[in-house]
Amino acid sequence: MSSGTFLLIGSSSVLGAAAARCISQSGHSLILTYHREFKHHFLTHAFPKAELHRLDVRDEQSVASFGSMLAKRECALDGIVYAAGVGLLRPMNLSTSDQTREVVDVNVNGVLRVLRGCWPSLQRGHSASVVVVSSIMGLVGAPGMSTYGMAKAALMGLVRCLAIEWAPRGVRINAVAPGIVPSPLVDEMFKHMSSDQVEIIRQRHPLGFGQAEDVGNAIMFLLSRNARWITGVTLPVDGGYTAQ
Repeated sequence: MSSGTFLLIGSSSVLGAAAARCISQSGHSLILTYHREFKHHFLTHAFPKAELHRLDVRDEQSVASFGSMLAKRECALDGIVYAAGVGLLRPMNLSTSDQTREVVDVNVNGVLRVLRGCWPSLQRGHSASVVVVSSIMGLVGAPGMSTYGMAKAALMGLVRCLAIEWAPRGVRINAVAPGIVPSPLVDEMFKHMSSDQVEIIRQRHPLGFGQAEDVGNAIMFLLSRNARWITGVTLPVDGGYTAQ
């Protein structure tokens, strides 16, 4: 794949940063967004050549302005990775409407805002491709994951529809569905479990827990020309979890 420009939304997340490393190592230019101000320091040191922007995907006007800024520069995006997200581990009957609203707003509505706002720049790209980060919880069920799983499943439906809608324009879109990889969200989840419960989850991954780079490499593949005949799919990257 020739050198291009790629936008990563939520690049300070564990999986977003892994995708950024894979893309950067392939010689491409990066535009990285982050939400929390303190993440700027991390991204500056990790990706000194990248262009950084603070962005709240929940703020429709801010996302639209960001997209307009890219369009006015006649920016050509060869790919977008949406790795922003929030989790919720809570039984359905104990979750609140506000919690559900936040999970859906960041994980689903944020994708729509970004893709609408950046569509002009995406159309200028060369064989442009989009990858959104879903989860195996959108494919299978688990206690306490009703809201999160619902949001991640919605992304898969969105990917299928946009794949057909965008095919005439030559723009591809796919999703990855990661299993368990080390992250603050996973650490928080495991804090509420016994060691035996964690071991049960580990055993459900035939190849064991993964690493962020495993997901980053899968994202890089879907972005690349090697995947030029792949669109509208969700690729599980889960060590065999969903094969059972």
